[in-house]
Amino acid sequence: MPYSPFPKHAEILDSVKKILIYSYPIQAFAAYEFGTLVRWGPTSLGKRSTPTPTGLFHTNWKAKRTISTVDSTWVLPWAFNLDNFAGVSIHQFDLPGYPASHACARMLDTDAE
Repeated sequence: MPYSPFPKHAEILDSVKKILIYSYPIQAFAAYEFGTLVRWGPTSLGKRSTPTPTGLFHTNWKAKRTISTVDSTWVLPWAFNLDNFAGVSIHQFDLPGYPASHACARMLDTDAE
């Protein structure tokens, strides 16, 4: 993967089927399968007042299209829910080039799909 800020292989992830890793400093994500980088791209994480939680999370449902639990006017394509009570998910939405979300991890349409 040319120009990736992430390593092409992460030996520590060799036994992990699939994992997404997000970087706040560079506003980018990496997708690994069994330790091999299979995709990476830009993201927009939570702004200072509503930061994206850090740590290890598991998705508990996904949808091709859903409505935000934070604001019912926000339509969220390709959503993977992390915390429904807090309204945190991974989904497609505009990427302004800086942390701008209300705690979610925004992705480009092709990456979120």
